[in-house]
Amino acid sequence: MTRRTGPDQMALAVGLRDSATFDNFYAPASAHVVAAVKGLAQAGKSASVFVFGDRGCGKTHLGWAACRAARDAGDPALYVPMREPG
Repeated sequence: MTRRTGPDQMALAVGLRDSATFDNFYAPASAHVVAAVKGLAQAGKSASVFVFGDRGCGKTHLGWAACRAARDAGDPALYVPMREPG
């Protein structure tokens, strides 16, 4: 389902995985990255964050958690996956 938001814009009804939160993200070696992303998401400031790492390290979970935290704080958020071409 979509709804029109303006003459050239459409909002897509895309949900986040319910299980993706900061509370259940465990990455002790990347605690500083998690803290920085969490701080930005909860601060209500407009920011873009680029997180990279090996496959399976939790980038998607972290992105969804950041979007959830921003939305819970009443701010808009968008998760854009950057998949490899092909």
